[in-house]
Amino acid sequence: MNTPGTDQLREIEKSGKRVCIQTFGCQMNEYDSEVVKAALEKQGYVLTDSEEAADVVILNTCSVREHAENKAFNKLHLLCREKKNGRPNLTVGLMGCMADNYKEKLLKDFPQLDFVAGTRNVMDVTRLVKEIEEKRSRGVPPRNDSAGQDAQPTRLGLARNGTQTVIARSPAGATKQSKSLQLAAISKEGWWEEYAETVPRREGVRAFLPIMTGCDNLCTYCIVPKTRGREVSMRGGEIVDQVKKLADQGYKEIQLLGQNVNSYGRRYVGEDESYRTRKEPNRFPELVAAVSQVPGIERVSWMTSHPKDASRELFEVMRDYPKVTHWFHLPVQSGNNRILKRMGREYTIEEFHEKLELLRKLVPGAAVSTDMIVGFSDETDEEFEETRRVMEKFMFDSAFIFKYSLRKGTPADRLPDNVQQAVKEERHRVLLKLQKEVSRKVNDAWIGRQADVLFSGRSRVSDQDLIGEMRNHKRVVVKAPAAFMGNVKQVRLTRLKDETFYGELCEV
Repeated sequence: MNTPGTDQLREIEKSGKRVCIQTFGCQMNEYDSEVVKAALEKQGYVLTDSEEAADVVILNTCSVREHAENKAFNKLHLLCREKKNGRPNLTVGLMGCMADNYKEKLLKDFPQLDFVAGTRNVMDVTRLVKEIEEKRSRGVPPRNDSAGQDAQPTRLGLARNGTQTVIARSPAGATKQSKSLQLAAISKEGWWEEYAETVPRREGVRAFLPIMTGCDNLCTYCIVPKTRGREVSMRGGEIVDQVKKLADQGYKEIQLLGQNVNSYGRRYVGEDESYRTRKEPNRFPELVAAVSQVPGIERVSWMTSHPKDASRELFEVMRDYPKVTHWFHLPVQSGNNRILKRMGREYTIEEFHEKLELLRKLVPGAAVSTDMIVGFSDETDEEFEETRRVMEKFMFDSAFIFKYSLRKGTPADRLPDNVQQAVKEERHRVLLKLQKEVSRKVNDAWIGRQADVLFSGRSRVSDQDLIGEMRNHKRVVVKAPAAFMGNVKQVRLTRLKDETFYGELCEV
């Protein structure tokens, strides 16, 4: 655990209100945590990385991978035990995908947990913390599990389609809820504007910006449709306006976020019949092009994409607009068609390869990363071998390789999880080793070449060096003056260490 510095401790002692937020999972969760941090700061809270120094600890959780979920559960166990055994005034909250996945069960299983807030109720967290602390300051005692009382969670809002979740525990002695607690659910129409306006300027040149939430795909292994609901996109004009504000604040790169950004525009927040006729970007290639033309923005990237929705039009935008990234994260998940069908991926490996080849033809030098799952239901040795050959043939720049873990509540819950753990481990090891070799071959081909690098920060090793990224997302370290931070400069790549390039400026 990190310990706050002297200056931070003075601030903490002066304010008396300290909050620690720990984030598990994806960039969307990172963004949500920033929203909550900013909102709490506006209420006078001081941020700290130290759980020991905090009055409030909030876990922002992920249910996509078993590993991330287990880490969050372990941390929650420790916090609740601390609260029970000596820190009774500690406020413990949980937000994110696990809140939507487990709902009231979390409060029943963890008697010391104060509140749970779902992914579409991020803006409620501040109010919940304030309500809980105000009641505690008035002497309303927290529910005491050791006294034998039953856990009785109070539902604050389970809005519309059942994906918005905000629930909290009624303190012992509380006879009625406040009106604000009863009206917890944020309206769809007001959600994103307030949400996007909340995030403050942080150090760095890259800003994350959600453009949509939820997912309409039904990949059998994935919990996201259950935890984040159906796809809802933010209006293109509002997104461009937000990008202009971020550019004015000094950000140079915008990373557009969504569970499947390629399907942006199918359903809008507060959609009416007239919206699609307005002169605003309402499909993803149009949106990327519009964002890239905002003055002050030097690079536009995105996460994440579904292969079935990746289009020639988007590849052409990458080719034709100089500030658009040449990096594409395209999760293939398996190299075998039967497994892909069993996963509900809606493409064949041949169709995926065709799109990959088109991307590389239209955007020379594009870097393609991917996700791969080994040990999915019924995967045979022969089917895994097909996946290994695909990894070898397709030459991905990098890959996130996962051992399949069954997620309760997904369609795959009805399928047997019948590949032995030892087999999953071995397949995982084989692909990691192969991808390391492939990545080295791909990266070695860049040595001696020149590339445009957007400088984003100082090296931790030497204050004489800046760190940046090429247009294809590859990391570069260069000896350069601090004045180049946030600028794009031509760099000659001279050597490679692990997955980091080192280079020299072509001109000073």
